[in-house]
Amino acid sequence: MTAEEEIKNKSYLRYLLVVLFIIPLSGLGTDITVPSLPAISNAFDITTTLAQTSVAIYIFGYGIGQLIIGPISDHYGRKPIVILGFLLYIMLITVFLLFPTVRSLMVSRFLQGLVLAAAIVPCRSILSDVATGDLYKKLINYMTISWSFGVVFSPVIGGYLQHYLGWQYNFYFLLAYSSCALLAFVCIYKETHFPEASFSIRAAGKNYLGLLRDIQFVSSLFLLGLLSSLIILFNIVAPFLVQVQLELTSISYGNLAFLIGVAWLLGNIASRLFIASPMKVRLQYAILGLLLSSVFMVIISQTMPLSRLSLGLGTWFVVFFGGFIFPIFVSDNLARYRNMASTSNALLFAGIWVVCSGATSLASHLKDINQIPLSFALLSAAVTVALIYRFFLRGKVA
Repeated sequence: MTAEEEIKNKSYLRYLLVVLFIIPLSGLGTDITVPSLPAISNAFDITTTLAQTSVAIYIFGYGIGQLIIGPISDHYGRKPIVILGFLLYIMLITVFLLFPTVRSLMVSRFLQGLVLAAAIVPCRSILSDVATGDLYKKLINYMTISWSFGVVFSPVIGGYLQHYLGWQYNFYFLLAYSSCALLAFVCIYKETHFPEASFSIRAAGKNYLGLLRDIQFVSSLFLLGLLSSLIILFNIVAPFLVQVQLELTSISYGNLAFLIGVAWLLGNIASRLFIASPMKVRLQYAILGLLLSSVFMVIISQTMPLSRLSLGLGTWFVVFFGGFIFPIFVSDNLARYRNMASTSNALLFAGIWVVCSGATSLASHLKDINQIPLSFALLSAAVTVALIYRFFLRGKVA
């Protein structure tokens, strides 16, 4: 029996568990620092826009890194790439904590996102190595739920760390979590991908070009990026609304962000529960709910003064429906390209994070005196999602 056959005959559970432990780090790396943005702005004596830009830079680096890592992982296997990515990530955080300056903040955050892709992209591809068909789609759904746990709990953790210890300890937490993830990966994971062809830049470019010619894939990429931006927009603007305008603590923001993260998580879980229903029916109702809830948020922002209730109520339903739709398109697109798993998931998620980076950059220019600009930003994203589905995707789903 070959090594590959041995892997295929084993239970996928051990691989699923290690993937579910590592995947939340992609959300943690962004959201745990968000409650500290006002403090970072004060500590480095920089504008709020520049502090918010540090998040956009991280997201952009993470997106670009995935484009590089995807083909490499398909040709060199998962294990060496993941280990190297974690080691570089740990080193970059350590260097930044030793030499904290504005320049090192910006450069380090970009590089942290870049090398984290080396740890995350191959891990996502492990699921395609050990499962096929409907089982693979279910595992992808579990993976998106695990990512949601990072979104849910990181603002709470970051809020408490900021309040009691200071912004630096968010990075210490990332250092500890990534070190544990590396240890778990080394101890549990056994290589699941055995490439036959050597790495070729031309072949990688050809694969990317083929994916970019797929209208369904590209449309889904932009749609998923906008859905992810729903929660990113909130996390960029809300810390300043809560901590500066309402003069509340980072813990208050963290608790509010936790509830918004729960909305995304519950949306993922609800999507999993209705997985047996026709995709077109699920999407029609979910997109209608997304549009109605975004209109509801605009109405709230116009009629209620700024408070945690007015800020969170409308956002909660918008994010819930975004979380419901997201795993549907992720699993559908990745399942169609299992033969080049790392390359397809790299391009898909790179596009998602680049779109999020653009949304983050735009959000840094939104006025943070009340929730009205945020509500219109979310409405614009929801309408664009509906238009992409209507004109490019509706006829391609079952």
